[in-house]
Amino acid sequence: MVDSTRIFTDPTDVEPGFEPMMYSIPYPSGGVKVNGLLMTAAGREPSPLVVLLHGFPGTERNLDVAQALRMAGCHVAFFHYRGAWGSPGTFSFSHVLEDPCSVIDYLKSPEVAAQYRIDTDNIFVVGHSMGGFAALLTGAARDDLRGVAGIAPYDFGKAYLAAMADPSGAQAYEQVMGQPLPELKLETPDVLLKDLEAHAQQWCFDNQIDRLAGKNVLVFGFDRDDASTMEMHILPFIEKARPALGDKLRFENYNTDHSYNDKRVAVARALAQWIEDCVK
Repeated sequence: MVDSTRIFTDPTDVEPGFEPMMYSIPYPSGGVKVNGLLMTAAGREPSPLVVLLHGFPGTERNLDVAQALRMAGCHVAFFHYRGAWGSPGTFSFSHVLEDPCSVIDYLKSPEVAAQYRIDTDNIFVVGHSMGGFAALLTGAARDDLRGVAGIAPYDFGKAYLAAMADPSGAQAYEQVMGQPLPELKLETPDVLLKDLEAHAQQWCFDNQIDRLAGKNVLVFGFDRDDASTMEMHILPFIEKARPALGDKLRFENYNTDHSYNDKRVAVARALAQWIEDCVK
């Protein structure tokens, strides 16, 4: 049972053997096992699962939000994508989109779901920034999720196409995507740009709307966000998606920055309430 009023509240009277736990799990994806963990909620009965996706490169992990969602009654899975923060393999945006599906499939398998008491009818994908990009595209690609949420989701497809339309913008974007990042292991220095060149049009949020129709979608937009700006990444998508998604689309707007540094509790509370509303 999900109870959004219990975020940041320690559980009491927990049945012995069914206390909240944290497990280190190497999740299989793309022929390797990525570094991850699973936080399980208290209780004997199966609980909803939230797969939590971090951004680029992943300095912000949102684990305070994960703990809050667990207190509300959700299991939470977190992992580092292939080639990120010590996970085996190489990093690419394509792998960022593949890895969540692999993790979901693993946790949905009957033996694993039974072991960790996962309610496979109520699986959510929640992501921040690049993770929000991955969450929305994962939701569009799958029909077995209860809902998807993007916290300041970054539309890589739209941003790349806009940058390439302007010479100065293209140069700046190429510098950002081509800079060495010690947290990420790239197969080649230009792999991120090549990935975007090949898939940008396909990955635009606007092109996911039809496949998101009928699904529960939550989007957070932040007024002081200078990365996933309201003008490019959030408001146009909300405006175009609203007719197709109707009341399945929920939009939360806060006056905060990209990492919502002064709205951590507000975001956690809104997520927990949305999950509670969606769980059947």
